[in-house]
Amino acid sequence: MACHLGGLNQRTILITRPRPEADETARQVQLAGGLPWVEPLLKIVPPDDPALLRQALNRWQDYDGGLIVTSVNGARALLDGLPAGARPLLWAVGDRTAALLRQAGHRVRVPQQAADAALLAEEIMADGHNQRRLLWLAAELAQQGLSERLRAAGWVVDQVVAYRAELVTSWPTEVTDALQQGTINAVLLFSSRTAQALIELLPAPVATALPSPVCVAVLSPAIARVMAQAGRPADVVASRPNSAQLLADLQQYERCH
Repeated sequence: MACHLGGLNQRTILITRPRPEADETARQVQLAGGLPWVEPLLKIVPPDDPALLRQALNRWQDYDGGLIVTSVNGARALLDGLPAGARPLLWAVGDRTAALLRQAGHRVRVPQQAADAALLAEEIMADGHNQRRLLWLAAELAQQGLSERLRAAGWVVDQVVAYRAELVTSWPTEVTDALQQGTINAVLLFSSRTAQALIELLPAPVATALPSPVCVAVLSPAIARVMAQAGRPADVVASRPNSAQLLADLQQYERCH
């Protein structure tokens, strides 16, 4: 379902993802008739040792199974560091990530059923070429479900830090107050780390800090698991891992509640 004007009916939507993606999502919320409130919980910064990333990308031909990119930030790091003319096979999570890579002329595989990085492992193995070598451009504290699954099946997975996501350690009290009072109608969560940061910033219990009138909308099942473990299940899980679909699914939820 596509977003359309008026679908959010002037509801206030809290956007927690880092900039610049947060600003793009804010424009999408406005086009859907909502009121964006941007309060990033993460800041994207380069890795501590950028030379390691450059060295790994210079050896791209060693990775006959391809390179794995699981975020837009990873895609930017790849495009900045890949040698000119290099055209490795790329595996990507998310339509936006794939679009950024394809715009630069790369061939990209985006499995239709891979809504998060852990599921991508199954799609890679289904490609039929076992015992190949892969390079994963990951965040510094990336969850390891993807690499663990592939390694358990006999694949060689080299992992290099492509970027760091620094957690925000505090945010304005008016955000917490607005959530508890219900003047923020929905919270958008785009990563497991963002969800964990939200949980740590909110007063316990999380279910009280995020009362049921506030819709918790998440990009993937992995993020939904983080929220469920904290005692506040997500209300909306995007049917495809991109912000436009998340907003479309949020609109559908709002029309039914």
